[in-house]
Amino acid sequence: DEVINECYKMLPSNWLHYMLNLFNTILNAQKVPASWGKIKMKMIHKKGCPLEPTNYRGIALVNSLVKILTKILNKRLVDWVENKNIIPEEQMGFRQQRGCRDAVFSLSSLVNIHLRIKRARVYGIFVDFQRAFDSLSHGKLWEKLNGVAIYGRAVNTIKDLYEKASVFIENNGGVTNEFKVSEGVLQGENLSSLLFTLYIQNIIHFFRDHGAVGVSVDQKDDVLMLLYADDIVILGFSWQDVQFKLDLLHKYCCSNSLNVNIDKTKVLPFHKGSKLGKHRKCFYNKKEIEIVKEFKYLGLVFTANGKFKKASEHNTSLGTAASTKVKGILCKGKSDTWEAKEVLFDSMVGSVLLYCGEVWSVPFADSIDKVQIKFFKSLLQLPRSTPDALIRFETGRVHLELQIFKILIEWWVLLLKMGNGRIPRMCYNRLYSMHNCQQMPFNWCSFLRRCLEKIGAVHLWENNNYIEVNKNKNNLVNAYKCHLISIDISMIYNTKYNSFIRFVTRFVNEESYLKLNIPFEFLRIMAQLRLVNNKFPRIIVNRR
Repeated sequence: DEVINECYKMLPSNWLHYMLNLFNTILNAQKVPASWGKIKMKMIHKKGCPLEPTNYRGIALVNSLVKILTKILNKRLVDWVENKNIIPEEQMGFRQQRGCRDAVFSLSSLVNIHLRIKRARVYGIFVDFQRAFDSLSHGKLWEKLNGVAIYGRAVNTIKDLYEKASVFIENNGGVTNEFKVSEGVLQGENLSSLLFTLYIQNIIHFFRDHGAVGVSVDQKDDVLMLLYADDIVILGFSWQDVQFKLDLLHKYCCSNSLNVNIDKTKVLPFHKGSKLGKHRKCFYNKKEIEIVKEFKYLGLVFTANGKFKKASEHNTSLGTAASTKVKGILCKGKSDTWEAKEVLFDSMVGSVLLYCGEVWSVPFADSIDKVQIKFFKSLLQLPRSTPDALIRFETGRVHLELQIFKILIEWWVLLLKMGNGRIPRMCYNRLYSMHNCQQMPFNWCSFLRRCLEKIGAVHLWENNNYIEVNKNKNNLVNAYKCHLISIDISMIYNTKYNSFIRFVTRFVNEESYLKLNIPFEFLRIMAQLRLVNNKFPRIIVNRR
């Protein structure tokens, strides 16, 4: 409609009433204006051959009023399906108080709970659907909604929108002819993710009804699969079980008009040791599925041994690349303020480095912090040999282990707040009961306890109480910050690299000269003079 969203946000109260009356009229009539079904599509090339249509992602530009209406309908439907527990617990995508972190934590926990047993294996079948959101049958979608008692004016309005939906593609300034949307959910509005979730909400029941059993969490609970929208990992406990579940998946897809992308669907056998040994081939619809040693699940690398060394290396590599981009932005923007440099680093680099860091990053804190140290050394053109503690005190930065600890505690609070029926909480309870198990490759609870031991807060761990931990979380973070700073102070007083800095540093925040409104080149020279090596002094001016 060529009307920007800000116009609707700034409407006066009388116009908001006009909009409300319009939406009520549409709901009562269960009909939308024909023009609301027209969608402009822009195609973005992802990767691969540019002549292959499946290598493009469509960005749908939908009428803003349609977005507002579907947001209202989505809110009503979400409240209803959550209240009725229609969406299974295993589905963690696009739901309140759930996210990638829940799925990643649950998968890691389930794998490691079993790998503590000698010769035990857990198999992850990582399923990739071909055109998942774009290939849903509209007829089956309405049947499924009706099957879970979702009907009435709201659904009829959605049906009418889909019946009138048509798409034209904009490319190089021109547009194609309109063509009707005959399958798939409309993308670019608010309902698509919920409709897809409801479309596959019966997959757990389908597998259970056909005799499938999940991987056990404890003596009474098991987990058959984890879902994040269309990202599915099915868990198996033997090669026979894997093949059985692949056959069930094929039956489910055939009955629900879904297609599996064989090339991107993988099986990852989790096991102890470096070698898998002999293994059987797995097939989906008589086509072989590749067996892999690692897989990137929801953006995090999982490896066969259940540990996260590869994930650490991958995220560190991404963080290093992001820091290079930050330096490029700073150079082009000619920004001299220190605050801008810190904000850009934290937003662009920190978010990449610590993606789902509360799950995996505790044992890799030092290697993660190297990215921060390297960035600020490069920024100030300091020698590589400059001790890390000197860099942190000069710039007012704290070891990134503090940020890791902070998100660790926040995740702990959320876990304790969850009901015992939530999968992450079930996994946490099991890990908590086995925190002393030395045979487990990676126990999240063990790492949490070690962190708390450093600041004398083991009593919170032992009490394991949500109210108590939530009340003290800020005190825990402050105590951990003091712990890390004290380590750096000790290093500064014992370093032979620079015997001068200990007499002039403030030991709190960044040094005041970094906030001076002068060309950054002068700040570099000052930093180099203050952090100069006793034996091999070196000053760089204009890159010389």
